Amino acid sequence: MIEVLDSAVIDKIAAGEVLERPAQLVKELVENSLDAGATEVEVEVSEGGRGLVVKDNGGGIPEGQLEVALKRHATSKIRQVEDLFRLSSFGFRGEALSSAASVSELTLKSRVPESPIGYRIESQFGNVSEPLEVSSSVGSEVSVSKLFENVPARLKFLKSNASEWNQIKQVVKSFGLSRPDVSFKLSKEGELQFFWPQNQDPRIRAQEILGVEDLYEASGSENHIDVRAYYGAPNKTLRQNRG
Repeated sequence: MIEVLDSAVIDKIAAGEVLERPAQLVKELVENSLDAGATEVEVEVSEGGRGLVVKDNGGGIPEGQLEVALKRHATSKIRQVEDLFRLSSFGFRGEALSSAASVSELTLKSRVPESPIGYRIESQFGNVSEPLEVSSSVGSEVSVSKLFENVPARLKFLKSNASEWNQIKQVVKSFGLSRPDVSFKLSKEGELQFFWPQNQDPRIRAQEILGVEDLYEASGSENHIDVRAYYGAPNKTLRQNRG
């Protein structure tokens, strides 16, 4: 017999489609931070990504929109179909936070510049609390624990902690390479692993992330698109950088 699925089941299935592993959640949350105008982004990882904290100094989320932010297809990026053709942001579907909230214990803390205080809202595997006042700096902080604990099939799909960490690391490095104007911190189990300061010289940023001292630069511009590339000497081989 064909039946319509319960909304809770639908949310868990949808979450598994949006978030296959911790690195994808990190990518989505960092993109949210950059879309919010953040110039400082911190990522903390524990248990191979089953525990995550992403903190930024972006524009924040007003108290009245915190609960909405955890609902599916809730977004500030688009309002109508035509907006899809004018997108200048990373995200627009409004699925990352809602997906994470349905498959983890999630806390969203945020403060907007015009407010003297921040607010916190929690989700226990989809059961959302009321916003509460909290001391907070301007920006947003998303804390996730017990990721996929209520979806055993997805949890079994995860690889070792080391493997999941390496994927998260590559995601953050990619953002670091593309946005030298933004400060990034990446920590694992409470210990700082990488720090790239804001407005760092692009060449220095690339050298640190790629682990290459001698880099050549090429740049060009066409059709209002600027491109800058860094590359090593063709007669030199690069040791795999697993740091």
